[in-house]
Amino acid sequence: MPLIPEQCRSRHPWAPGLVTINWEPCDCPPALKARGGHIVVDDLLKSLDSGHLGHAYLDVFDTEPLPASSPLWRHPGVTITPHSAALTEPRTAIAKIVQNVERVRRGETPLHLVDFAAGY
Repeated sequence: MPLIPEQCRSRHPWAPGLVTINWEPCDCPPALKARGGHIVVDDLLKSLDSGHLGHAYLDVFDTEPLPASSPLWRHPGVTITPHSAALTEPRTAIAKIVQNVERVRRGETPLHLVDFAAGY
């Protein structure tokens, strides 16, 4: 569902509950293919903290770039991934992911970080 001004007269009054996480508990994280504004962060965090939801993988947010002060960065039940509009070739991407995981494990800075000053 798109987030366009005609539908978002204020904070989602057109679809109360749509953005509230209210799924049955399950062992698998949901896959949300939507805009960042479809998630109510407080509801997501409550669902994670209560164990109702096991984990959330997010790549888009209501405010981008995601502010450093966002609790999503620090929550153990949240994995933040890059958002990319391009297709990823697994044969070449895996090596880059492994390289950065290894760098982090060694206490090094990952390569290709977001430049918040530049806005991407």
